Amino acid sequence: MKSLFRITIVFSALLIISSCAALRKGDLSKIQLGMSKATVQLMLKVKPDNVVSSERDPIDNSVIEVVQYSWLVSQTETECYWLYFVNDKLDSWHKVRPDSRHSDAMDYFKRRG
Repeated sequence: MKSLFRITIVFSALLIISSCAALRKGDLSKIQLGMSKATVQLMLKVKPDNVVSSERDPIDNSVIEVVQYSWLVSQTETECYWLYFVNDKLDSWHKVRPDSRHSDAMDYFKRRG
């Protein structure tokens, strides 16, 4: 019975520690334009939440992919960023509202181009 209690305590502690790591805010000052997706992930020390959008440009055949990174900055506030990669290289990024629509991703990219 004592060993089951110890296992439960250790498991609970590991769960709490890993949850806190996922909420840690990424340091965007460590990333630079031209970095690969893998390097950006390594620098931010967290995987992206999801792929917001991905498409191939019909003019130059480049692949444009938008990924989202989010961090909990307080109990009630989440900070979200969309990072734009062109042919696996970071092209730009900007902060978005947590409720931004996925269809806005490519619209933003096309407007800035």
